[in-house]
Amino acid sequence: DADFWREVQNSLTALVGVHGGRNVVLNPAAGVVVVKATPSELRQVENYLKAVQLSIERQVMLEAKIVEVQLTKDAQTGINWAGFGKLGNGQVSIGSAAPGTVLGNTGNLSTPDGTSIAPGVNLAAGALGRGFYGLAFQAANFAALLNFLQTQGDVQVLSSPRIATLNNQKAVLKVGSDELYVTGVTTNTTSSGTNTVSSPTVTLQPFFSGISLDVTPQIDDAGNVMLHVHPTISVVTEKNKNIDLGSLGSFKLPLAASSVNETDSIVRVKDGQIVAIGGLMKHSMVDERTGLPVLGDMPVVGGAFRQSSTIHSKRELVIMLKPTVIHEDGVWPDAPSFGAPSAQPGAAARARP
Repeated sequence: DADFWREVQNSLTALVGVHGGRNVVLNPAAGVVVVKATPSELRQVENYLKAVQLSIERQVMLEAKIVEVQLTKDAQTGINWAGFGKLGNGQVSIGSAAPGTVLGNTGNLSTPDGTSIAPGVNLAAGALGRGFYGLAFQAANFAALLNFLQTQGDVQVLSSPRIATLNNQKAVLKVGSDELYVTGVTTNTTSSGTNTVSSPTVTLQPFFSGISLDVTPQIDDAGNVMLHVHPTISVVTEKNKNIDLGSLGSFKLPLAASSVNETDSIVRVKDGQIVAIGGLMKHSMVDERTGLPVLGDMPVVGGAFRQSSTIHSKRELVIMLKPTVIHEDGVWPDAPSFGAPSAQPGAAARARP
């Protein structure tokens, strides 16, 4: 909010200047802007504030599905998005986006099976690390994509949130829990006469474990939505550690060990278009022992009647987003052009953040 008003003040000052008694006064709490300038400059200020107000009043409804897929043995390298095929009269784009790739400008995008995707499909991405896999398609619901994911493994829908947010305002979706862990220990010493008492003070801090999704939409005049998507998987485990406090003795305290897997991407889609982002993998191992009852538990010879194995499994997190622009009276009003005549000069202009 502070950045918004600072930007408004800088822009208005650039329009009218600071010489000849010109002045710009803002009251963010009341949403009031007062500008002292010439009549022609005040018309430009009014048109600018109208354009800003039209932009910030736009809203978008974000529908999301956070899905975890336990991959089959044939899909241990990840979901084969190229097998999704065509959907919705060909309104589909599939491919891997490396960091810095912007699909829609220049160059083609290739899938693992050699399929080449030409630019111009409204998919843009920039990711941390080695990139991610994604697709964009036009559909009325998520059913087609969920059916496809079931061919890649066992599908579990972790969350299906819906949230409305303003243009250029971040929406945060979280699925998980906060646990308190020790982050610091201090010793307090108090004296009373000849007696000295020392006591430890433990500092606790919450750590989030789960899935966090930050989405910032930017709506243009054509109704297209640019989504800045930042998914994060945080896994916090407890690690006990002995802390020596000298004369107070040693204490065994639960400390937090955190593991984070995240990507950062920018996707441009049309109103109502579904975007899926994958590539966040999680690997787990389970030790399994099978054998004959009683005989397998016998010492020395029991090993001949039992078998131990380690089962490896991989899970991939898939995030599906569907932005829907919330319209008023069907269409957005056109923003006025700068310099066009409007209301009489001299009136105070008002804007809302």
